[in-house]
Amino acid sequence: MHPGKPRSIPSGQGLTSDRCDWESTEKRAGGISGTPLQFNVVTFTGKGAREQLDGLLAKDDAAGIEYHAVPELGKNAVYEVPTHSLAMLSSDTRLLIVRINPTTLDTTRVDLEAEDVTVAASRLAVKRLEKP
Repeated sequence: MHPGKPRSIPSGQGLTSDRCDWESTEKRAGGISGTPLQFNVVTFTGKGAREQLDGLLAKDDAAGIEYHAVPELGKNAVYEVPTHSLAMLSSDTRLLIVRINPTTLDTTRVDLEAEDVTVAASRLAVKRLEKP
């Protein structure tokens, strides 16, 4: 995995936010010739992180968007099916949202499921973000 490319993004509700874009070192990792698998991680840090996650889930419920828990990543981890996004609280003050770039993954050409790739990317992101 190449080092991430960080950038700041606007945020509200008293949270600071950052985004880091990642891509695999192996071209075609996501099944598309000449294209690395890409994903991004957005972090929201501050006292309102839990409320931010609750707000996202309430919007999904209201819109009828399918999501489910991902207990192996913690009790506050959820996977949103249509966007292949995973949201999780890594602490009471940090929300992570991990999303695979859908234009870099073709599950008909590789033996991968979008959710498995997103969960694996989330594990990698958490490990990298925990480093000092």
